[in-house]
Amino acid sequence: MNNLLKIQKMAPFLTNYIYEIIIESKSPELFINLNIDPRLDVEFWFSINGFHLINENEKIIHLCISGNKTISIDVLKQYLWIESLATLNMKEL
Repeated sequence: MNNLLKIQKMAPFLTNYIYEIIIESKSPELFINLNIDPRLDVEFWFSINGFHLINENEKIIHLCISGNKTISIDVLKQYLWIESLATLNMKEL
């Protein structure tokens, strides 16, 4: 069974579209959390969420969107929220 079929079976809903997202960091990052802006109004699921990048510079995440709805890459870049402990500290400044 290929990797995308395994991811599709793990998703809590039927999905026709799976996006591969590469999260990169130049320095260690703690408590990375991914979300999609609620204004996009889609049901979604990430293959992994709430992770650290300490011993690696990148992590590959798969994003499943419910049903037949598609999102362009440009829209996804605009509505994808990536937060970490470092970005939370920046918001307080």
